[in-house]
Amino acid sequence: MIAFSLCFMLFSEVGVQAAPQLTPEPLQEQLRQVSELRNEELAELRAAARVRKLQHELQVAQLRHQISALDQPDTSAQLAEAVPEHPLAALELLSVVRSGEQISIWLEHAQQRFSVQPERSNAYALDVQLQANRLTLKQDGHERTFYLQGEW
Repeated sequence: MIAFSLCFMLFSEVGVQAAPQLTPEPLQEQLRQVSELRNEELAELRAAARVRKLQHELQVAQLRHQISALDQPDTSAQLAEAVPEHPLAALELLSVVRSGEQISIWLEHAQQRFSVQPERSNAYALDVQLQANRLTLKQDGHERTFYLQGEW
């Protein structure tokens, strides 16, 4: 009987081993990867939907801006027609230089620099008058005044 018990115990240990898992390790890993890929795909779809929404919002804002611009009259064209181009408006005063008794006034027009002197004729037909802290340029009935600051 002891031999029978011993055999029974040996065989019973073999039968007590854990049952194999229903899903083997590689299958679980594949399921996890598929789940991650699906989550990434859903995140991409959400991002694409957000981009489309923002594009539509931008289009709406641009159209509203265009509509509001149509409601306001264009006054710049009216002002341009009302005020003719002043020929001396493009002149820029660069400096007034005194060297002894001689005074030179440096101007710039269309990226071209030139010098004129008060009370003297010049190639630009500019009448130049310098009085105290004021420089007046006259040409063809037009006049432009520059106010000078400090000592020159």
